[in-house]
Amino acid sequence: MAFSIAHTTVSTDGSALSNPHGPMGWGWVNHDTQAHDSGGAVNGTNQIGELSAVLEALRAHRDVQDITIETDSRYAIGCSRDWVASWKRHGWKNSQKKPVSNLQLVQAINEEIESKKQLGGSVEFVWVKGHAGNHYNEIVDHLAHGYSSAVQAHQQQGRMPIEGWAVLLHDGYVTKESLPDVVVRELTRLHFA
Repeated sequence: MAFSIAHTTVSTDGSALSNPHGPMGWGWVNHDTQAHDSGGAVNGTNQIGELSAVLEALRAHRDVQDITIETDSRYAIGCSRDWVASWKRHGWKNSQKKPVSNLQLVQAINEEIESKKQLGGSVEFVWVKGHAGNHYNEIVDHLAHGYSSAVQAHQQQGRMPIEGWAVLLHDGYVTKESLPDVVVRELTRLHFA
């Protein structure tokens, strides 16, 4: 695969109306094209939303050689850039020798970053202060919060990367019976359920 775009910047965010255990959402927006996407679920956490946003942004920009992700989530940056090498060395265990939280999302983000690097690309993360007037941070906050509100009002269905569904199921935020059949089949195929 050849890259068709040299560089772009994308902002990402996650939101949970009650954290944990409340409607949650994720969103990303491309600074250059204004393309955007969002999703969420009836129950989750800010962190699951934040990681889902990063993963979906990376997948949507596989044709970009060098991508900068701006986020107000130090957690998402830590999981994507700062802690992952140590976690991998220690068998996906954290410093307390416990399994890494939100593992399926963390591993999928790492795979996207490594795939881009193998092709000569790069992923950079930049922290921005949330709710401080940053134009694109405000847009993704609105997207993520808007989706979580729409799910709460039954105006939207759950929409997550499959790894996000796996985390929600593993951590008890959803039950297998509450998931759409297509999601259960995919989780089973990927050995997440």
